[in-house]
Amino acid sequence: MDEQKRAIHVLNRFTFGPRQGDIQRVESIGIDKWFEQQLYPEKINDSALDARLAPLRTLKMKTDELVRNFPPPQVIKAVENGRASIPRDSQEKAIYQAALDRQRQKQEAKQEAAEAQNNPDANANDSGKPRRNGHELEDRMYASLNADSLMSEPPDQRFKDLMKMPPDDMRAVARSLNQQERDRMFEGLTPQQKETLQALVNPQSVVQGELTQAKLLRAIYSERQLDEVMTDFWMNHFNVFINKGPDRYMLTSYERDVIRPHALGKFKDLLVATAKSPAMLFYLDNWQSIG
Repeated sequence: MDEQKRAIHVLNRFTFGPRQGDIQRVESIGIDKWFEQQLYPEKINDSALDARLAPLRTLKMKTDELVRNFPPPQVIKAVENGRASIPRDSQEKAIYQAALDRQRQKQEAKQEAAEAQNNPDANANDSGKPRRNGHELEDRMYASLNADSLMSEPPDQRFKDLMKMPPDDMRAVARSLNQQERDRMFEGLTPQQKETLQALVNPQSVVQGELTQAKLLRAIYSERQLDEVMTDFWMNHFNVFINKGPDRYMLTSYERDVIRPHALGKFKDLLVATAKSPAMLFYLDNWQSIG
């Protein structure tokens, strides 16, 4: 096997695949030296990746910060029942208010469905067909008009005007955007402003979405490819299901504080760290164990 084929083989096995220039770089420094460098990721300059990850603020947040900034339904329910308060920060407040409005609409829809089931004739017209709610179409139309108006404004003014809207209008605008419109709406906004806009529709999706983005960015741009491959391997080996309740919020810390620091270390240390991890304890229901 010639040197180029050996380089390709190594890159296929120990990275997420050769990128432009990778084969030549491995050939120039030699496979052994390249592999030695990969074993010490902390010595490899990864500033280009760091710059791409910087806007993803949730990656550096603790679990309680994630819950506070991007509240799950349980937190919103606690606010609704007076057991918790809405944050004072204007952007966090907007997220909570939008979530409360969404909760209210769900409750109203549930109540209307129950009433319709108990009295089907009340929601039927003369032909016996259910009446259509014209407000929904009207709301979508106004949301689209509001979005067009906002996108024509400078970024700061655009966001300020959005935050001045009633919660249901904010949510309607955010939900009305297609991908192209979303990109236009996000243009020029700060990372936190972008997260706020996303969270108006679904706060939890911000946490999961940024974790997914980071995974792709690391695989594509990181110079510490072996570290990324092993982190991915151990994340799959010590799997935690992201859609199991609080694990939506604990998985960020699980990867950052449990898996990643031990990806190239001793298996014993990794095993103990995962066994003690809140994410794993919840996933395996060990938090309920009393034996």
